[in-house]
Amino acid sequence: MLKRIFAALLAAAVVVAGTGTVALAAEAGVPAVVSEETRQAETRKEAPAQEGDFQWEETEDGTAAITGYTGEGGAVEIPAVIGGKR
Repeated sequence: MLKRIFAALLAAAVVVAGTGTVALAAEAGVPAVVSEETRQAETRKEAPAQEGDFQWEETEDGTAAITGYTGEGGAVEIPAVIGGKR
């Protein structure tokens, strides 16, 4: 009987300790477990679109965010509209 109580307490301690580790990882911004779906989605992430010398991506609100520039430099004129988006 004492062995069963000890085993139950030990199992509870392992569960609580594991939960704490997951919570700490989440607070640190580190996923404790990365699902296969998440890994595949990150692998499929599209490269930025290219227009002229600018690389850009569409943001969640439907606007464009310039993410790179491949030109020579010097005076660079940032377009007001890229890819038909502001």
